[in-house]
Amino acid sequence: TFVIPNTPPPAPKKITISQNTIEWQEIVIDNLWQYRIYFGIDVDNIHLVAISTVPYLKLEKLYNGFYTVKTVNHFGVESDDNVFVRVFQEEQVDFYFSEDKQFLVSIPKTENIVVQIKKLEIDQPNVVFAYDILSEKQKTEKFCELQFVKPQEDKNYYVEFFDGYNWLSIPFSQDKNKVYIVTQYLGKYRLVETAELKLAEIAILGCSPKKKIITPNNDGINDYIEFYYYSAIEGYVYDLNLSKVCRLKHRNPNILYFDGKNDEGKLLPPGIYIYQINATKENKMFKGTIVIKY
Repeated sequence: TFVIPNTPPPAPKKITISQNTIEWQEIVIDNLWQYRIYFGIDVDNIHLVAISTVPYLKLEKLYNGFYTVKTVNHFGVESDDNVFVRVFQEEQVDFYFSEDKQFLVSIPKTENIVVQIKKLEIDQPNVVFAYDILSEKQKTEKFCELQFVKPQEDKNYYVEFFDGYNWLSIPFSQDKNKVYIVTQYLGKYRLVETAELKLAEIAILGCSPKKKIITPNNDGINDYIEFYYYSAIEGYVYDLNLSKVCRLKHRNPNILYFDGKNDEGKLLPPGIYIYQINATKENKMFKGTIVIKY
């Protein structure tokens, strides 16, 4: 009896689209047959639009939607689901799905990175899903969107990010089916079920949230502190005499950061400083201390 092997070939990487041409990294295997190019207006409804035997294809027209490429071997076996490239008004975003399709990472094409999603073992009963976003970058220049699929519509959930020391509850938005996170940080995320809705709190990233120490010397380690919230925030930094030192700067309406510099861009002396942040929509105040060390 002749048995056709069903092991999928490797999927193409680094799919790029420019000037109506779609290109991808060549797959080098002995039994390569062809590449299949798929397109759809959403990732759940894609269809075959073209076939190529070389790692590129000239498109007649570039449509707004999702493109992906699959490798096919001589047995007709396709590679597993691959990264999707979303084209919208000529802007491109890479869409990466976890193997179980419960987690999505979308990253602007301009970041020029390849991502792998690894599912993590769950050791706590209230943790629903946990994933590690693996890449050569730990932080992106532009904002990325992550999505968790809710297992049940009528349950309450929140999201945690592992900052290298602790699991931190971070801001998110949601609809009845999914939970959404807008972030510049790659790494470990998990979806946690809770009996009651958690009170909104400031999430601190960029340095150890326990110590809140920044060392703004441009070595890439603890150069700044970031404050994430669910809605728009404003804030200031004060010295211990309660004199205003500077205004906290925005990365996004709901994200503030402090890099140890005053409003003129000059580094502040080392010492202890006080931050005060106001959630403008709820008129809620958050206070704490930051330490600058050199």
